[in-house]
Amino acid sequence: MGKPKKVARANASALSGSPAPDFTLQDVNGKPFTLSEQKGKVVFLDFWATWCPPCQMSVPELIKLNKEYGGKNVEIVSLSVDDNARKVVEFVAAKGIEHRQLMVADSQIDRVYGVRGIPMFLVIDKEGMIQNLWTGFTPSMADEWRSELDRLLKA
Repeated sequence: MGKPKKVARANASALSGSPAPDFTLQDVNGKPFTLSEQKGKVVFLDFWATWCPPCQMSVPELIKLNKEYGGKNVEIVSLSVDDNARKVVEFVAAKGIEHRQLMVADSQIDRVYGVRGIPMFLVIDKEGMIQNLWTGFTPSMADEWRSELDRLLKA
């Protein structure tokens, strides 16, 4: 095996330190989720799709992250860019994913957040400011996520 590919940070300089754009989307169970209502929590956003191999590779780490941080004032939220909500529901059930799943659908929130590639992960602090952003996935990235979540929980 060769060296692991370097994973690019997507336009982090433009988004990091800026307010996270607010949105309200339906989750796959029909419940609305509004980002601004999460103020006071650290929010971890994951833009993904069922057909995306790196997104699929990140699922076990997201499941672990949700188990580790779910009760610690952290909200893990995935936003699917899939066209078919049924496929997302089936994928989530098959993988045992328990964190909130939203559908981007026609909202264009992926464009608002400048998503140019998936998966894309963002961490938003308790005040609603984007603190960090990653595009692509490598297993070592999960350690960075934990470090960032731990730092923001202490803030």
